[in-house]
Amino acid sequence: MINAQEKEIELILTYKCNWNCDYCCVDTHNRNSLSLDDIFEKLEKVIPGYNVTLSGGEPGTLPYNIIAMVIDKLEQKECKISLNTNGRFLKKYPELAHHFEYVLYHCSEDLIQQPDYFAVSDFHSKVEYMLVVSDTNYKNLDKFMNNNSGTTFHVVAATKADGGLGNELSSKNRYAIMAKKYANISPESLQRLIVKEKSFDTIIYI
Repeated sequence: MINAQEKEIELILTYKCNWNCDYCCVDTHNRNSLSLDDIFEKLEKVIPGYNVTLSGGEPGTLPYNIIAMVIDKLEQKECKISLNTNGRFLKKYPELAHHFEYVLYHCSEDLIQQPDYFAVSDFHSKVEYMLVVSDTNYKNLDKFMNNNSGTTFHVVAATKADGGLGNELSSKNRYAIMAKKYANISPESLQRLIVKEKSFDTIIYI
């Protein structure tokens, strides 16, 4: 699922986030808020029949009525809908699970806290777990992977935003991850570690 495919759109609905990751490539906390009109304008740009991932910021910071409206508009366009979340959405809106093809759960900000498996109970079969690794939190990766050896993770290398913001994962640590051959890293994310993220992705960002 983490592989970017043709006809993929990532729909950024908010820049508000309850986390403050030092590797954030969206620079969420330094952007102006998105208005309801902004969201409607984005929805107008969505191409019918495309696969659309709701993203942010954290979509779970939005009110229920806005999320429900977005889902309704996308379903009218016969889009398949997925979700990127740090878990807040899963806890707040479990009743919306049936609308999503899958959920990419960014389950640890610093590679210290454990995934909140209880939060995904209503989404269980649709959830894929993602870790973003930077030079800042790389030192915690070994322990985290060992403590969660029964879970497969997509491991994503942190990259700088277009404005040069956010901590990265250096080539040295990127190759160290591949060399260690963690049993619970997904094959797809190993491929992403080999190449630069932007050269691998074909997602349209709205």
